[in-house]
Amino acid sequence: MLDDLDPQARLVHCDFDPSNILLTRDGPEGGDSWRLAAVIDWEFALAGTPLIDLGHLLRPPQGDIPGFAEALAAGYREAGGELPGEWRAAAKLLDLLAWLDFLNRPGDHPRLFADARRMIEDALVRWPDFRA
Repeated sequence: MLDDLDPQARLVHCDFDPSNILLTRDGPEGGDSWRLAAVIDWEFALAGTPLIDLGHLLRPPQGDIPGFAEALAAGYREAGGELPGEWRAAAKLLDLLAWLDFLNRPGDHPRLFADARRMIEDALVRWPDFRA
């Protein structure tokens, strides 16, 4: 599945979640709509597939919101991005690699290791959902 991804590398944040995305109100006096103001905390950035960031965004809690994955894909495509047919499964697989890497960290990190094991187990149980 990963062998079939677009081989062209792009700038990937690798910690792309709501805590690192700053928004601002748009329109007169703040208005009711929002737009991207900045993306912060680039310490893990690398050149790779954007599916790494999409996989990170699909983590709970936002990834469990009904319709979130579809809206994420629509927004990505609207901005000019292209997604493979099984993009959710590929993004989840890449995110699993990140969780496995957490387990490889030296030292004792019981909360991080517990979270990683929980996320890996959850992904394995829900794998058919990501391929749908």
